[in-house]
Amino acid sequence: MNFQAAQQGSSGKSSSSRGGSNAGNKSRSSSGKRREMSETERVSRALSKLLRHKADTTKGINLRSDGFVLVREILQLKDFKNVTYEMIEDCVKNNDKQRFTLRVDEETNEPIIRANQGHSISVPNLELETIDTVEKLGEYKDSIVHGTFFDAYTKIVQSGGLSKMTRQHIHFAIGEPEEGHVISGMRKTAEVVFFLDVQKTLDSGIQLFRSENKVVLSPGNSEGTIPLSCIAKIVDRKLRRVLYHPNTQPTPLIL
Repeated sequence: MNFQAAQQGSSGKSSSSRGGSNAGNKSRSSSGKRREMSETERVSRALSKLLRHKADTTKGINLRSDGFVLVREILQLKDFKNVTYEMIEDCVKNNDKQRFTLRVDEETNEPIIRANQGHSISVPNLELETIDTVEKLGEYKDSIVHGTFFDAYTKIVQSGGLSKMTRQHIHFAIGEPEEGHVISGMRKTAEVVFFLDVQKTLDSGIQLFRSENKVVLSPGNSEGTIPLSCIAKIVDRKLRRVLYHPNTQPTPLIL
């Protein structure tokens, strides 16, 4: 199987702030040790790279405005030449972060698939739920969090806020990974947690959405950022010390 698409990471880049890796067919476990990726993981990475970042420029792929692509077209690609429909179906069913939606198109009666979030390519009709009031988040309104790493924390603070960078949205989970209701939106290895002040964010005119796999998404302001003024607090995830809260200077890291 040619998994070049997967071997460079789902975004095709290595990024310390996202915990990325370009270590071939190996990935890191929660303990930091490298391990061989399973077939399902390799298929998932290849699908993520294609559906999130490459579907608009890949020859033979017709990307719909809602992000869906015909599975038949994917299986005809060189990078998926030994992949079967059953393997893709298994990947979707067993993906613990529910990254993909697989369904049968009502008009063509053919299977179609899309990534639920994480796009760098434009997908104007992704069918996201609009979050225009705090109440729509229910019990999770105070636990909308963005996870990152120590090296990124300083850069984020210096820049004045969270940036969507090359993505279409800034991602937030509805809690930290160890909380049972959390599906996706934050890496389990994240070291620093940004808690979003949802009311301030909405009052600032910044849009919030929720994806099918319960990730809260935001395009940010006109500059593609969520400023620190919309952050309720920043916490060292392991020590639980508060690194920042409104009206204070961010705490320098002492590692």
